[in-house]
Parts: sequence; C-alpha cells; structure tokens
Amino acid sequence: MDSALELCIQYGLDFLELRALGGSTDLLEYFKQNKTSAGMPKVLVLASSFALLGEDKARREKLYREAELADKIGAKYIRVFGAGGNKMENNLTRIQIEAAARTIEALRREFDNRNVSCELILETHDVLSFSKPCYDLNNCLDIPVPILWDSYHTWRHGKESPEDTWSLLGPMIKHIHYKDGLASSGSSAGAYTLPGEGQYPLSELKRVLQSGKYENGISLEWEKLWHPALPAIQEALNAFIKIFSL
Repeated sequence: MDSALELCIQYGLDFLELRALGGSTDLLEYFKQNKTSAGMPKVLVLASSFALLGEDKARREKLYREAELADKIGAKYIRVFGAGGNKMENNLTRIQIEAAARTIEALRREFDNRNVSCELILETHDVLSFSKPCYDLNNCLDIPVPILWDSYHTWRHGKESPEDTWSLLGPMIKHIHYKDGLASSGSSAGAYTLPGEGQYPLSELKRVLQSGKYENGISLEWEKLWHPALPAIQEALNAFIKIFSL
C-alpha cells in the first residue's frame, strides 16, 4: 500500500481503485496482514471477482466480507462482473438477465442486514461487454445498479463505439476504465499498448464524456500483474495523465 500511496502523491491522483496489492488479488488476506492507516489514499472502488451468474454460496460469503472491507477502507463501490471465465458472447437470455437482477437484489438485502454502505457497481465485461444486456438488466431493477464502463471491452469485444455505449448507458455510468491496445491483435486480450498508442477511439471517448458532462472517475487499467511485459506503471500514468488533463 505504501507504493500506491507514493504513486498518488507523485502523480496527484484523486483516488485509487484496488484490484491487487502486494502481488496478490486476495485483498482480504492483504489487509489482514497489513492494517489500514490514516495515511491511506482515497479508495473509490474495491474490485472483487464476484460474478452475478454461476456463483456459489462460498463466493457470495466472500463478497460480503469484501464489502465489509470496502466500508472499512472507505470505498464507495465494490465491483462485480456478469459471469466468470472471461466469456464474451452476446447471448444472455431473458431468464439469465432476470436471474442476475435477483442476485443483485439479494446482495443488496444482505448488505442492508450487515449494515454495509458501499454500493455494487457492475463492470461491462465478459457477457456484459455489450450495452443492451446491461440496459435490460437495469430495467429489471427498481434501483438501477451503477455501471463501471470498461471502455476497452465494449469497444473491442462488444464491437461498440464509445458513442453507441454512452447513448444507451450514459446516465448509469458512474465510473470508467480506460486502457489502449490493438484490436487487430490475435491475442484474446488484444496487444495492450501505452495510453494513446493503440487503436482505441480515444478522441470519440473524450468527446462523448465532454458532451455528456461526465463528472465521475476514470481509472487507468494497467494489467502488469497479468502481463509482466507491459511497461512500468509510471510510464503508463505519465501518458494517461497527459491525455485526460487536456
């Protein structure tokens, strides 16, 4: 956590989004071994691996403990996925969408029972890399679930332009992931590049955010833990800050 704090100070970051610390994605274990302190940077999102479809009781219980941790460190949101396994097919049935909505409702009830105040935020990833099922899911809920727009996934896997995604999900989007890469790469993940050096339509993203008066957070998603050959985070942050400070 000290290195994350140093990055916040060095680059003047407003917040952190936590997915991994100490080389591990087990944030519960990390904070068990490393106590929180008054010097912690602001954490906006704690990123869990929980998926709304296909999860078991044990994973749900882990999410509750992660949500309690999110409260403890002051995070506003806890991130969840649609389904596990990085499936990118746009073939969710109405039954599956309704099942995902029921899971959200059940999680919210349990959060209330446990006096958890952080909110679920749903990432546009895997089977929800497409705007329409995200939109349909929120139509099944009395209180829409906030959307974490993984802008790279809706573009590369959902085959949507930033304008198309924003036109359907704009009012629901409360946080954004940004990264860049080569859509033509044969890799399933795409060949990631430094911000601004890939094929992602960055100018269109910035245009729709400006026209839509977006005022929430944007995180640089830098997956060096999974892709060690990527440049250092400092190099990526330099490019990211230059892009979004213009």
